[in-house]
Amino acid sequence: MSAQDTDIPPSRYVYTMNMLPFVTDEDHIIYLNNPVTHDPSDLDPVEVILLTRLEKNPHEGKTVLTLGGWGVTNAREIQTGVYQFNISNSEYRIHLREYTVEYLVENGESFDRILATLISDLSSGKGDDILYEEMFFNFSVMGRNGALVDMMPYLENDPDLSTEAWLPSIFELMKTDDSLYRFFTGFTFYGYVGNASFLSASDSFSAQRLTELSDTLAPGVTMFPGVSAENMFVNAILYGMEDYIDANGTFYISPEQTQDLLDYALTCGIPGGSDVGYGQDQYVREKQVLFYSEIGNAQMYNQIERMIPGETLFIGSPTLTDTARICSPGTSVAISDATEHPEACWEFVKSLMLPEVQQSIIEIGYFPVGKDAFESFMDQAIHPELRTAAEDTGLDTYDKSAVPEDCVERLKGIVDSLNTTDEVDYLLSQIILEECLPALHGEKSAKDTAEVLNDRVNIYLQSY
Repeated sequence: MSAQDTDIPPSRYVYTMNMLPFVTDEDHIIYLNNPVTHDPSDLDPVEVILLTRLEKNPHEGKTVLTLGGWGVTNAREIQTGVYQFNISNSEYRIHLREYTVEYLVENGESFDRILATLISDLSSGKGDDILYEEMFFNFSVMGRNGALVDMMPYLENDPDLSTEAWLPSIFELMKTDDSLYRFFTGFTFYGYVGNASFLSASDSFSAQRLTELSDTLAPGVTMFPGVSAENMFVNAILYGMEDYIDANGTFYISPEQTQDLLDYALTCGIPGGSDVGYGQDQYVREKQVLFYSEIGNAQMYNQIERMIPGETLFIGSPTLTDTARICSPGTSVAISDATEHPEACWEFVKSLMLPEVQQSIIEIGYFPVGKDAFESFMDQAIHPELRTAAEDTGLDTYDKSAVPEDCVERLKGIVDSLNTTDEVDYLLSQIILEECLPALHGEKSAKDTAEVLNDRVNIYLQSY
């Protein structure tokens, strides 16, 4: 038997130092999991796992499905899901394929080359049955191009699972149009939060509006932390792509829109420089209106609200006419259209909604996508005595005291308002960056920048 045919239960601890296996004799192997906690005096017992050789492989005859991706063997929720699937399914078995072993990304050229190889393998049927997203795949684009299975028909006909199991806003973000090409297990969200003494909840918080507000601030008060002008320009387009794509999939940004974004970036950002930090000190002293943060649990959000004495508003990431409220999926999986076993792959994907898997997300200290698990996570924030030891460990770096109920309600409202994900196209971002730099340096007009952007972006989009 190989290691792929051995079912080792994931550790009940979130973080462990996994020792090398000890071979005691030809029939026995011992694994030790040494817990790592925030408190060095915490002497949790070491987990001891004894493996005994069997005369016959109990999984002989099962059909093997492969799940491949970067970091797939280190994803706790994937480990839990694969373990639950493999010990319960009598016909199929999941084997993990770790891409970091096979593909080394050194630079942009190797990125392009590896991506082309993976897409070619998928097209020819040599790829994995299930894909794990870490850095390469754009599942929405691949789904539209027929490379992935639409899981929506399976979900609609599934007797055990329905859309009601998900947080509504999160399920909408998993969809591409009316199709379901990918699934993710947990999430964080991020963006700017703002001091309400400088802002109004009725404001749009668009790039245009924040440019106007920046001109009204008192001397010594800035709108943003130290963010480079180029990053502000690029992000405003990337997270507002729907403003520039028509029904035929054609990208168009006008010279006027380009000029508005240049004004925003130059007014609110740092020209020709790199991001210089989150500016927490200035924000706390109320010398800065916005503060940037990622939020993965109620404890994190409560700490942010307590940074200033007044009301905190969640702004998100400004686009030209609106604001992006960005969900960051923890783990995304999709089913290859080349698989010969789509029904079995769906059985695995839906198993990621099992309580055991959703629980593993909570134990990391991040939001689960399941409605019931999320509500349980919020209840634990209000009533910390409900947390188990494992759930408590996931919050080791945060204030574990009770979160006020009204703070939790505001947090729920933000989660309900999330409207995009951070799964932006790296190559597209590089195109936008290359073309905005001359304009930000005063070397190219908004009209010329818009013209070149339209040409390059459309050529790139048509290459998929």
